[in-house]
Amino acid sequence: IGGAEEYLSQHGYHLLIGLTNQNLEKEKFYLNSMLRGKKVDGVILMPTYMDEIKDTLQSLLEDNIPFVLSGVPCDGLNVNYVSSNMEEGAFIAVEHLVKKGHTHIAFISGETSEAQGALRLAGYKKALALYGLEYRPEYVLRNSQDFDAIRDSVTALLTEHPEITGFFCLYDLIAYATIRAVCDSGRSIPKDCAVVGYDNIKLDAYLPITLTSVDANNSSIGEIAARIVLNQIESKNKMLPPQHITLTPRLVERESS
Repeated sequence: IGGAEEYLSQHGYHLLIGLTNQNLEKEKFYLNSMLRGKKVDGVILMPTYMDEIKDTLQSLLEDNIPFVLSGVPCDGLNVNYVSSNMEEGAFIAVEHLVKKGHTHIAFISGETSEAQGALRLAGYKKALALYGLEYRPEYVLRNSQDFDAIRDSVTALLTEHPEITGFFCLYDLIAYATIRAVCDSGRSIPKDCAVVGYDNIKLDAYLPITLTSVDANNSSIGEIAARIVLNQIESKNKMLPPQHITLTPRLVERESS
């Protein structure tokens, strides 16, 4: 968001934010009321439920409303998108844990239908397969975004599967809850367990330990998405060819692994 806001403000546009908290009905509300009501010039979309809003995206295309997807592409629609290679990001996170000596690695995910979760799960499986580790579905937890719920589910997982020593988390916020659960169980990080997050949001000041995380280049994604949608807006009725941009993530190693 920061990268998009800075770029747009430099070019005389204001960024209006519609926060959905992974709520499908809210996503549909913003698309149908704000966008279709011509209340904005263009939109940067970061949808959670891609398949469920595909018809709406098709309508935006037909109505020539400038938009760009940020995060994941939309299968079956040739539209603008800017993303980070999430499968690769998950792969390097799990590979890092394997190289640290962890052979029982859990994936602490989010909502079941979340598009980003599916891509990162694929990267998790790919890394396990490459290093000859068995994929165990019981090591994959799907949670809401509630901190306490995540902590409780990780605590239960550790109780049932004490052999788990590595944790790859869908988001950094999930990683923070995971760290709390691991510490509450009496285990030490990184001596007994290691935790890797995703997004590199840098909230370490609030934790007793710094978090190893995958940096997805979110600021650059926002800036590029803003540039694409602004070019669409300023091209008026000219049809610009869709741009498909995928950035390469990197692992930032810190104390948690």
